[in-house]
Amino acid sequence: MVTDADDVVEETLENNNTAASAAPVHVAPAYTATVQTDIDVAPAGTVIPLHGNAVRPGGEPAIGELVNIHVVTRGMRRTVSALTDVNGGFTANFQPLPSEGGAYTIGAAHPGVAIAPVQDAFSLLALRLTPDYATQVILPGGVAVSDFELVNGGDRTLTGITAKSGAVDGLDVQIIAPTELAAGASAPVQVVSTVPLPRDAAGRFLVMFESVEGAKAEATIDYLIELPVPRLAATPTFSGGMVRDRQTTVEFSVMNIGGARDRSPEHLPAGDTLAEECHAQPDAFPGARRIDHRDLAPPA
Repeated sequence: MVTDADDVVEETLENNNTAASAAPVHVAPAYTATVQTDIDVAPAGTVIPLHGNAVRPGGEPAIGELVNIHVVTRGMRRTVSALTDVNGGFTANFQPLPSEGGAYTIGAAHPGVAIAPVQDAFSLLALRLTPDYATQVILPGGVAVSDFELVNGGDRTLTGITAKSGAVDGLDVQIIAPTELAAGASAPVQVVSTVPLPRDAAGRFLVMFESVEGAKAEATIDYLIELPVPRLAATPTFSGGMVRDRQTTVEFSVMNIGGARDRSPEHLPAGDTLAEECHAQPDAFPGARRIDHRDLAPPA
């Protein structure tokens, strides 16, 4: 504590104007606040409504004051600010990340208070699939399997988990998954697709999971039913210049992305303006990749 800080008063002794307290001096905030939520348990991504009141030490409402709401989970602290109304009341919303979950505590305080007392709590149920996307390429009569991990990111056991897929054109889909998942646990999931009829089709479908408690997760699968015929794809495509009456050799990769063995001829017929010869290449089975060469000779 300092008196006559500006040295305005004439004194015999000027060295007794400063003193320190032997005990800590506690400065109380100008007002205190309390907060609560009507939500007890909710699915991940749910907006949590918060409401409360702020009062001054004498009990009168703290009007037009800023209040910080502390939201804490797993040691991570976030704050949401709100302004009090004419009755000292305030409202706010806490927007969690889409996939986060677990147990949360909340408390409200003056902005100068670093840590607010715990005044209420809620939980978010977090169920997710990792990865959340897969592709399947299937031959008629064949089987494709996509592997996922089902993760319970919340603090409560999830029970009665059901799995289903959206409408699928040309596929029979079976989902192998757990029906219960402990807090923080994970389990493997398999999506098995078969093609009952010989046809070609392509599309996309969802795999969806839901627990009795209301936790949800989903993944997207793109599929292609490949008929048993060869389909060659070249990488890279060729674009460039050549000198007339001079042979140029072009090299590129060819992959059979179809569903049957490719038996390409050794030589291809010459075009109208470009003599083209393909070097002999072995047969390409489905999924096989080979290096191809083309000798190109533009006419003079």
